Amino acid sequence: MELKCAAQGLTVRKVKRKEKMMKNKAKIRSGCVKVLIVMFLALSLSSYVSAEDIALTWEDCAKEAKANNPELKAATENLAQARYSKIVTSSSALPALSASLNGSIRDFSSNSLSYGLSTGMNIYDGNKNLNSILQAEEQIKYAEVNYNSVSASIRAKLRTAFIGVLKSQQYLDIAGDIAKRRKQSAEMVALRYDSGREHKGSVLIARANLAQSENDVKASERNLEIAQRKLSSYLGRDNFTPVAVKGDFALSFRENTKPDINKLAVNTPAVKSLQIKKKIAEYSFSYANGSYYPSLDLSASYGGSLSENPITGNLSVGLGLSYNIFDFGGRDAGVLKNKSALLQAEADEKSGILTAVLTLESFWAALQNAIDNVSVQKMLLDANVERVKISEAQYSDGIITFDSWTIIEYNLISLQKSYITNEADALAAENDWINAIGGILDYNLKTNGGSK
Repeated sequence: MELKCAAQGLTVRKVKRKEKMMKNKAKIRSGCVKVLIVMFLALSLSSYVSAEDIALTWEDCAKEAKANNPELKAATENLAQARYSKIVTSSSALPALSASLNGSIRDFSSNSLSYGLSTGMNIYDGNKNLNSILQAEEQIKYAEVNYNSVSASIRAKLRTAFIGVLKSQQYLDIAGDIAKRRKQSAEMVALRYDSGREHKGSVLIARANLAQSENDVKASERNLEIAQRKLSSYLGRDNFTPVAVKGDFALSFRENTKPDINKLAVNTPAVKSLQIKKKIAEYSFSYANGSYYPSLDLSASYGGSLSENPITGNLSVGLGLSYNIFDFGGRDAGVLKNKSALLQAEADEKSGILTAVLTLESFWAALQNAIDNVSVQKMLLDANVERVKISEAQYSDGIITFDSWTIIEYNLISLQKSYITNEADALAAENDWINAIGGILDYNLKTNGGSK
């Protein structure tokens, strides 16, 4: 009996020594694996971001998009056209000076040469010219609002692309870290299996988990390239170049006090454009009403013959009055048409304000929910990180089973992935809010809704 117990004790000591030796070998392999994974990730990233590329901040991206984005350039030219149109309209109300010079030869024996200068302007036309000029000024304001609206749209799309690259970069880092942990876990399970303390099913599951994590790394690389292509497009680059970004998921907007939604709604680009359209309709209606009034024109001319000796010249001044007596109802129909357009513009403005209020209310609530959700998810993530540390030690000591340990690992991995998504969602909610209040590329965030 004593010999049997001694033999069993010797066997146990041999198993423990073997297990200790295998643990040491596993530590060495683990260190090598860490180095290889780091090198693998570095090489993977270098295939997407060359050494010459410099990581861009959000400010860098906004500046580049403002200079190169084709949509913004088109809006700039549209604004320039509106300003030129104002000059054209204004010039038509000012006096115009024209000159003429005429010559003729008769029977190759006599000739004549005459000259003339003439000018004229409208003195009164029922304020039609004035309303045309005021309408042209509103068209400039409309083009300016359109420019800001395009800038806000580009900012929103650019910010979404920037968040996408930032999220993909972070996700790739997390995927690499998960792959490293899966490798260590697979080695630990294999070690316990070799010492007879784990079954083959656990080994196969650990290997499958490792394969899955390696696939996640590859998928993350592909997703990063897609996100980089989107960002490169919104930056206005002609050819795709990998874009690395730097930043974090910290929100710039941290206001808990709800802003004045009604005030913000009136100042949104959508509502401003409707207000300008209403003003343009008012001037169009006033212009149409001007057709009920007579038109008074002043003209002057000076001319004579250059072929006579001395040169002759005559000055004449004229004043003309005209009035449209009857046009088969065309004038009345034009006035009624413009009045209807004005009533439509007023209704559109009211509808636009109501829509803007609802949109702002929705995006404000979504932003606050996202901020709160990130805080809660951070607490859950920190708690599970600590839980995994404890469970790994417990599994190594044989206190908990492989299944229990795997469930805890799954929970952490799931939380790590979802936390990045939650942070990105919070930035997206902030982006939606800024876009809703009309934040352009030059937008600087301040309290209670911000300013442009």
